[in-house]
Amino acid sequence: MHNWVKTFKILAYLACLGVAVLCMTALAGLAYGIPELRQWFSEGPPMRANTAIGLLCGALGFILRTYPWPRPLRGLLNGSGGLLSLIPLFIGVVTLVHYGLSLQSGFDTLIFQDPLVTGAYPGRPSPETALNLFVLGNALLLMNRPSVWSQRITKALALFLLGLPLITLISSFFGASNLYTILPQTQHAVGTATNTAVAMVLLSFALFFRRPDEGMAAIFVSPTMGGLIARRQLMTLIVLPFLVVILVQIEYLFGKNDRPVSQALALILAFGSLVAFNWFTARRLDRMDRQKQRDEQRLREQERLLAGVLDTVPVGIWITDITGHIVRGNQAGIKIWGGERYVDIPEYGQYKGWWVHNGQRIEAHDWALARALQKGETSVDETIKIETFDGAHKVILNSAMPLRNDQGHITGALVTNYDISRRFRLEQHQALVAHAGEELLTLRDLDTTFSHLAQLTMKSLCDCSMIFLLDDENRPKLVSQAHRETPRAQKMAAMLKRYEPKSAATMGIMGVIERGRSILVKNVKENTIDDLSQDTQNAADLREVLQSYMIVPMTVERKVIGAIGFASCEPGHVLDDIDLAAAEELCRLSALAIENARYAERLKQAIQAREDVVAIVSHDLRSPLSVILQSCDLMVSRLESSPETSASLLKLAHLARSAGKRMYELISDLLDLAHLESGHFVLKNEEFECVGFIQEIVELLTPIALQKKVRLTAALPAELPSLYADRTRFTQILNNLITNALKHTPAGGLVDVGAYVRDDGWLEVTVNDNGSGIKKEYLPLLFERYWKPHESEGGFGLGLFVVKGIVEAHGGRIEVTSEENKGTSFAFTLPTILVVTGYGHSSVSDGHEGYHKEYSAAPPHEFV
Repeated sequence: MHNWVKTFKILAYLACLGVAVLCMTALAGLAYGIPELRQWFSEGPPMRANTAIGLLCGALGFILRTYPWPRPLRGLLNGSGGLLSLIPLFIGVVTLVHYGLSLQSGFDTLIFQDPLVTGAYPGRPSPETALNLFVLGNALLLMNRPSVWSQRITKALALFLLGLPLITLISSFFGASNLYTILPQTQHAVGTATNTAVAMVLLSFALFFRRPDEGMAAIFVSPTMGGLIARRQLMTLIVLPFLVVILVQIEYLFGKNDRPVSQALALILAFGSLVAFNWFTARRLDRMDRQKQRDEQRLREQERLLAGVLDTVPVGIWITDITGHIVRGNQAGIKIWGGERYVDIPEYGQYKGWWVHNGQRIEAHDWALARALQKGETSVDETIKIETFDGAHKVILNSAMPLRNDQGHITGALVTNYDISRRFRLEQHQALVAHAGEELLTLRDLDTTFSHLAQLTMKSLCDCSMIFLLDDENRPKLVSQAHRETPRAQKMAAMLKRYEPKSAATMGIMGVIERGRSILVKNVKENTIDDLSQDTQNAADLREVLQSYMIVPMTVERKVIGAIGFASCEPGHVLDDIDLAAAEELCRLSALAIENARYAERLKQAIQAREDVVAIVSHDLRSPLSVILQSCDLMVSRLESSPETSASLLKLAHLARSAGKRMYELISDLLDLAHLESGHFVLKNEEFECVGFIQEIVELLTPIALQKKVRLTAALPAELPSLYADRTRFTQILNNLITNALKHTPAGGLVDVGAYVRDDGWLEVTVNDNGSGIKKEYLPLLFERYWKPHESEGGFGLGLFVVKGIVEAHGGRIEVTSEENKGTSFAFTLPTILVVTGYGHSSVSDGHEGYHKEYSAAPPHEFV
């Protein structure tokens, strides 16, 4: 389309250049005495010198103030233009003052003495011209001001500057001087010159179209029908007076001055111009109308194409206006929402939606469409749950983006909906199955497994779930159920307790168990009710609450062990193949979980039986073994006291006593192990002094250290608080740790026993050696039962496990640090009387924290 804004701006600059040419021509005629350059008609007034200077300065000032000069020169040239704009204002004001006060100051002939003008006002511009110069100067000064009112005033002054010269031209043509002279008594002396009027018209055009796209001038650059008519009328309005002037000039060339011929020609020209204007306008309107019809036809074709595309796309698409009212939608969108309902933004509350991530209701202003229209936001794939107009529930991806016009203003919005209900349910069911698999396979109690399984299936798949297991006679037995807190679901659960499964029902539990295949009934019909019900009341109850159901067998190694039933009780909630696939996978995991729980029960029973056997055997063996050990001790004592005893016989007696002790220790460890695992380990705690007690144990084990040539020491403080523990078990702990240290320390080595009171009031005992140490990979396994290194000799791997159990039974902790070939350090804690009596903040069974005391304590011994 034609860029009329640019065209009118160019014409405005050309008009100013034309004014400059007219003024310079008049000044040249005055300077060189050529009247024809100043006076187009012999009887009309010539252009005065002051007028020419004022108009020339106004034209140049307009160009300097409006042209987009390069930035370095723009300020200077704009300022120069402003100064030039003051000249026509000054000339106009001074001239009007002279007329009003009847002054003769010589200002009129200051530059040139006009030989063509005589009388009272020689060389002075006419009052009309002075008024136009005054208006021109004000318009030039106001045109660059940014305020709206300045622009409006400039446009009004430009119109005034156009009107008075046109009246001058036309009235001069018809000889009606009283129409264009303010002072009739001086009309021949001060009348407005024809070329002056032409220059004024050109300047008014330039001022009016300085900004063609603003204010009253905007209609002339509009691409609409009104713009077309306005532009053609403007051309006629500007060109016609000039043609009249040309006709008059031609008439004067032929010596005619009575004007009848020129007047007739002017009327013919005006009528012809009007006819031509109407004809060309009608022709243009006809073309535009045809173009409009073609555009409308193309638009209808595009509308049909768009409608076809929209109805083909499987995504719901909605187009709205600025108010949010839907103006177009496609069949996919209508199908997703179950109908149509077109309302404005304040009524969006009629659309029922919830955020999936938090379940909160979507308010009217929170919809993506409302935010797109009100805030200009673009939303992509917001996952929401909706209730459709037909009552169904779906999950969709909702997107919205604003539509804008060329100016960037929002005119509407585009919304897309994509139904992901099936995919969303698949993802939910997959998450359910994964979560159920993690939880069910860790459960070891059958009752807990059944209860947990029923709750899981109910929450995500149905309104009421029921679990049946086959008994010894292969009859299904209801072992657990769960239901939602709704009247229908509660009634269904009560019915399951009241009625046992119908044995002859092919569509029920027995049919599924016999065939080993799942069954899905999406919509319960009358024949299904007859097959399931056992009596008339049962049938009536089922007809009232049962909407849809499925039954899935639980199979282990192709053997059916039970089945799970899933019932939908609420209207509109229909179970389908997606639910069935999830239910079958869940039942497969459930069968494994049930079998695991059964195995766990059997394993627990086996362990209990083993522990019972160990306890009984150990208890029954200890008595005769004690007799054997006593006999061995007596025999060794007598053999050693007899001088006749052979060395071999004495050695056999020692071996028998050593084997008996090892058996006794093993039996004791087995009994302790059984008590620890069964939870029946009993401590006989008492208060006793620990420093002397530890020294006694060290002294008892010193002969073993001497025999192995290992130095055994005890780095103990002079005083420690009394220990509150089982004296026998404390001896067992310390004896085991010191014996192990002596066993793994080579000759010449050192085993040191230390003890000190921690800040929390607990006693920490350490057993350090500089022996062979323990490999790093063995440390995590050191306290496991029945574990010992392959290279270790003797022992059964129970000692440290029992020690750890005894320490933890006291509420303490045991730790080990070791470095291979450098030694090992064991440290364990036991409660003192300070902890038991509450002087500290910790208890016997928690984390040993918070106690501060005034007690001398020695730190544990460390080897260097």
